Amino acid sequence: MKRLLLFCLLLFPLALPAAPAGDLVLIPAPADEASLAASGFQLHARLPLGWVGLLPPGAALPSGGRRLADYDAACGELFYLELAAPGEGAKLAGRVHLLDRQDAGALFQAGLDQLQALPPIRGEWTRLTLTPKPYNRPPGNPPRYSDDFSPYVPGMVDLVSQTLVTGYIQSLEDFVTRNTFTLQCDQAASWILNQFESFGLDAYLHSYNIGGVTKYNVVGEKLGTLYPDSVLFITAHYDATIGSPGSPEPVAPGADDNASGTACVIETARILSLYNFEKTIRFVAFSGEEQGLVGSFNYVDDLLAAQTAVGGSFNYDMVAVSSGSPPWGLQIRTNSDPVSMAMANKIDEAVNTFTPGFIDGIVMLSSSANSDHYPFWEAGWPATFCIHTANYPFYHTVNDLLVNCNPQYAANVVKAALAALADIAVPTDGGTPVSGAVYGVWSAAYNPYTVTDTLWVPADSTLILEPGVTVVFQGRYPFRVLQDATLKALGTEEAFITFTALDAEEGWGGLRFLYASDSSRLEYCRLLHGRVEGSGDEGRGGNLFLSHCSLAVDHCVLAHGRAEGGGAIACVGSSNPVITFCTLAGNEALIGSAFYLNSSSPTVRNSILWNEGNSEIFTLGGSPPDLAWCDVRGGWEGQGNLDADPLFVAPDLYNYRLQSEVGHYSSGFWIPDSASSPALDAADPAASYSLEPEPNGDRADLGAYGAISQASLSPQDPHYAFGPVTGQWSAPQNSPMYVISDLEVPPGQELSIGPGVEVVFQGRYRLTVSPGATLRALGDPGDSIVFRPADPAEPWRGIRFLQAGDSCRLEYCRLEDGMADSDHGGGIFCDDSSPALYSCTIAGCQANSGGGAYMTGASSPFFFQCRLEANQATSGGAVYVAENASVALEGCALVNNSATSGAAMTLWLSASALLRNTVLADNAAIGNAGGVYCMNAALEMENCTVANNTAGTAGGVYLLGASNAAITGSILWGNLPTPFGSTAAPPPQITYSDVQGGWSGEGNRDVYPSFSAGPLSPYLLSPASLCVDAGNPDPIYNDPEDPANPGLALWPARGAVRNDMGAFGGHGSQSWVGVDPAAAPPELPAAHALHEAHPNPFNPVTAIGFRLPAPGSVSLRVYDIAGREIATLVQGRRDAGDYRIVFDGTGLASGVYLVRMEAGDFVQTRKMVLLK
Repeated sequence: MKRLLLFCLLLFPLALPAAPAGDLVLIPAPADEASLAASGFQLHARLPLGWVGLLPPGAALPSGGRRLADYDAACGELFYLELAAPGEGAKLAGRVHLLDRQDAGALFQAGLDQLQALPPIRGEWTRLTLTPKPYNRPPGNPPRYSDDFSPYVPGMVDLVSQTLVTGYIQSLEDFVTRNTFTLQCDQAASWILNQFESFGLDAYLHSYNIGGVTKYNVVGEKLGTLYPDSVLFITAHYDATIGSPGSPEPVAPGADDNASGTACVIETARILSLYNFEKTIRFVAFSGEEQGLVGSFNYVDDLLAAQTAVGGSFNYDMVAVSSGSPPWGLQIRTNSDPVSMAMANKIDEAVNTFTPGFIDGIVMLSSSANSDHYPFWEAGWPATFCIHTANYPFYHTVNDLLVNCNPQYAANVVKAALAALADIAVPTDGGTPVSGAVYGVWSAAYNPYTVTDTLWVPADSTLILEPGVTVVFQGRYPFRVLQDATLKALGTEEAFITFTALDAEEGWGGLRFLYASDSSRLEYCRLLHGRVEGSGDEGRGGNLFLSHCSLAVDHCVLAHGRAEGGGAIACVGSSNPVITFCTLAGNEALIGSAFYLNSSSPTVRNSILWNEGNSEIFTLGGSPPDLAWCDVRGGWEGQGNLDADPLFVAPDLYNYRLQSEVGHYSSGFWIPDSASSPALDAADPAASYSLEPEPNGDRADLGAYGAISQASLSPQDPHYAFGPVTGQWSAPQNSPMYVISDLEVPPGQELSIGPGVEVVFQGRYRLTVSPGATLRALGDPGDSIVFRPADPAEPWRGIRFLQAGDSCRLEYCRLEDGMADSDHGGGIFCDDSSPALYSCTIAGCQANSGGGAYMTGASSPFFFQCRLEANQATSGGAVYVAENASVALEGCALVNNSATSGAAMTLWLSASALLRNTVLADNAAIGNAGGVYCMNAALEMENCTVANNTAGTAGGVYLLGASNAAITGSILWGNLPTPFGSTAAPPPQITYSDVQGGWSGEGNRDVYPSFSAGPLSPYLLSPASLCVDAGNPDPIYNDPEDPANPGLALWPARGAVRNDMGAFGGHGSQSWVGVDPAAAPPELPAAHALHEAHPNPFNPVTAIGFRLPAPGSVSLRVYDIAGREIATLVQGRRDAGDYRIVFDGTGLASGVYLVRMEAGDFVQTRKMVLLK
């Protein structure tokens, strides 16, 4: 019925039209207004099409004009439509009563049914009336296009408060800096969001990425009642700079640029939230503007993706500085889009109408791209941009302060901004007026309910308020619930019911239950600014008064009430309400700021009483109130009660959520605070906390936001970590440990993590070990410690050792799926730090440099029995050692890593690495070095195996510049295309090593190493391998001796005690994880096998593997498809084992080739394809 009433009001001029006293005409804008006025022409609208008005009967039509003879008041209201594109006007044909149509716009009449039946049209609507308009404007303002302002607009403009505008600017300046890259900028976003939420807007943060970090635009929305899909915007940027926006400037106050524009948006939002409009209005505060409009471009991109019907955007930037005496200049910039021009003219008309003598509007065509209107222009949408005309010497300086601004000018800009936006959005009403007797059901669809006189629910009647209802009292009127009447105000945690006053200082008369039914209930309600005065009970109970009524009050906020007694609540006449999970805060009274109790005894649980005045509770007669598990200022006897500041988030903005270092809820986000409320996790332990989000401390919070899904997060939960971390994490007490923010072990402190703890990062967070701090993560062989992301698609950011203490140590840890946030070290990052890693695995990590680990500065970490696998980087897939840093690896495996260069390891500029008994295998580089890439660096390898790595150049080791390498007792085999590449001087010094293709040096060999897969690695040596007992004969390199077999090597070394080549020989052979001296040597292969060539197809090199279960003769030949022998790869006797032979097809034509193996009775043939 409400909507029907609105429609009737909308169409009322059509029902009883007043016939024009003359001919309605459209004429060109006159050069001589005075002559036209003398002719009796009555001006009604200035439009891009021309002037619309009435000619007296018999008057001559001005040159170029024409009579709108088709005008008929019975055909509906008169509209002008500014067309965004000429073709849009064709959509009106046959659907409305068309009076004139040109490329720029159309003049027509339409009824409501016709408007609702129209297809989407890109353009800006203006509803015209036949009210005469003045010809002349104040001096200095040239004629502009004009139409009437809605009768609601002057009342809105009157609500603009210069005091509030000034306060908004000061509050934003008080953040000290709002550079987009600072935490303070995020805090400013939260503050703006709180403002929007306090106005009852649908408010949220719009996130985007800039420089690898997430930042926020802040959005508040007032949904349109008739055309909700048509959206108008008022925007400003809230970030600031002093000239270096690319770095996190510690000071950037930005009062004029652009706290002033943001204040304009906030004050406009505060006022317009009280009204309804045909079109939707979005209030948007952007960040990232000073970095090149990053925030607004991201937001506009999302609008485009959502196919949002954008009606236009009003942008305000630097609107608080003036020069000289008034009227002060305001540039109103527009592009040539006719809708943009109409919007600019509307602002100018608002300036002339509502700020006479204060502001001089200057409409100008502009192509400026230096503020947040520009992305809208780029998207093809209409927009305007307003900025002061003053020459401001403190632009982008630390002196851009409120003291250098003119708040009077800023407040007048707000008036013009508000009037223009409100009129184009088309106000429909100020809510639903109510007074007197009320009952039935109130729905949020008819918000706000504006109370114009005293309200009451009559005796024996019921009024139900549904979730989200807002009741705004326009004076100090009480709301009474009479004898045996019932009021049920039943909100939800997503949609509180609000009772408040239009004028907070004047207040309203509060809810007053007078012998009302005990079945009345207040649930998820806010009662704000109740004010009562008078003698006796008339002056008691600022927000809530109960007389002989014992209703239930649950999850409610009663704040900023004022009374002689009971600023929040007064109970008299045996009123014994049950009050649970409520917040009574900021109330004032001479006696009992929270409660005035006369012969009444409420039961209060899990609530907060934190008000102004001498005492929270005043009692007179009867039993004392029953308070338990409450936070009471000044204290109160009772189980579980506290007396501690509850640390509300923003009580001046009616945000009574509890601060939490982990985060308080804010429109779908949890925003961290600098402190945590003592009211967190302080409710009755028996109260349910199942709805509270994790971490919840396994206990509900106090107050109106406790025990619900929007409760603040608990900093006490043993399974959640955030911010600074110290002490001991143990399993199962702390496992899994969910990480919900960046972690830091503070300088000089220690964090110890015990066996079995699983550390799960619930976002792109990292663990930083600060200067002098210690991390000791010590797992067990059967109970390792795991660091991983909750979702591999959202990697964590690794462990960063920054000048950390010398005692840092990780044992039996697994670090997986990390991704560096600063390009280096996806698993661990070391800067002037030397942690020790024992029996650890780093897997699946990514970075630009050092996918698994990165070290720089004076770092020299040590890796023992560690495995780095499947890591990725541009350089140093597993390990990157930067300038002057060093690393030592013993008994390690670097396998299946990938990079552009240095798939296993990169050593860069004076870096050094010592590798002992380490396997570098099956790594792949697109460019240089599947194994190790050295640039002016030093590499030492002792008893290592570098096998089956691939690269564009040098599958094994690649040396550049002044690099030097010393390699002994090692195997370099199966690396494609070659084991080495070197432009270094001197060449690498290689001794007692098996190098495929040969290498000059003492004791070197070129023999197949006869690898044999075993429990440790595929690269164990078979007992018959020619690399057994072939390493350095110096006894210092000997294999360990088997105590049970003197003179023989202890497994996994083979043969006698002389050094074996490769990772499983020498005194370090026992370094390998899982080595059991009592273990039997692995069994030999059980059957012959010829393996598929790899790669296949190939160009021009591939590798062919085969297996012999026992020593014997074997041949391996290659034939073309015609059966002609191309090459003999193997011919003769071989020991039992697995073999891998490289075949080079250089010089052969593309085609199918056959490889044939014969060994005794075993014969097998496989195909391979050379594809050039």
